[in-house]
Amino acid sequence: MKEKFGFRTQKTPPQNTNLTQFEEDLYNMIVNVKFRRTNSEFQTKLDKDIRKIKSCKSLIVPGDKTTNFYEVRKDRYKTMMVNSLTTQYCKAGENILDKNNEKAAILARAVEIDDRAQCFSTEKCFLTLKDHKENFNDKPTTRLINPAKTPKSYLTKSTLQSSQKQTLISGEIQPKY
Repeated sequence: MKEKFGFRTQKTPPQNTNLTQFEEDLYNMIVNVKFRRTNSEFQTKLDKDIRKIKSCKSLIVPGDKTTNFYEVRKDRYKTMMVNSLTTQYCKAGENILDKNNEKAAILARAVEIDDRAQCFSTEKCFLTLKDHKENFNDKPTTRLINPAKTPKSYLTKSTLQSSQKQTLISGEIQPKY
């Protein structure tokens, strides 16, 4: 079987004609749903929270390993972002992105996933606050989240996992439990 390296296939299964009537009935049931106005304590609190979030002048930053959110002034967030970026990354020219995309395309063609692999994403990174640390109130630290992934990173992860699995199977290294 051909290796997919974690990429989904673009093929879709054939439609089941036995389910056509069921799908139409389900769609009609959804279309005919009628809503009515209700007031509950939860919805009132939710509306109040939404208004507070929309009127907030600060940024709302998620906690790192918790479900908490924190208000951070824009200038403070920008400072934390610059500090985090400069410790992990260096400035690169505009043509670096094109060169990396070309290299990734060559690699994707070599392993036959070029129909599923995408170009390097230019999504902006963001911060989470490490609110589980002991000195969070005195000196908050951050985690930089970079949502930009390349096909190269998926291939590297897949290759490393398979070689690690082969090493464990061969008995060269004993896993720690």
